[in-house]
Amino acid sequence: MRAGEPVCIGYVVSPDVLEALERAMSSFGIYLIGFLVLVSGLAYAAFLLGAPPVWIGTGAIVLIGFGIITGVAKTRRRDETATSE
Repeated sequence: MRAGEPVCIGYVVSPDVLEALERAMSSFGIYLIGFLVLVSGLAYAAFLLGAPPVWIGTGAIVLIGFGIITGVAKTRRRDETATSE
């Protein structure tokens, strides 16, 4: 087994599927990291403005949840429909 080679247990992974999965995870990861940086900046700004910490935490949790939902929606693969013959 070579380094970087996918390990399959009980099923075969197509190289196309593996490449698409890596691309989707990479896009999602970059999106999530960027969103976390944005939320961190907003939380720090709210702290500097004197907002109560409980509201900063609540807003950060809501924004992170929103970021995960939009990240999944933007990076998920569309289902391929089978053409009827």
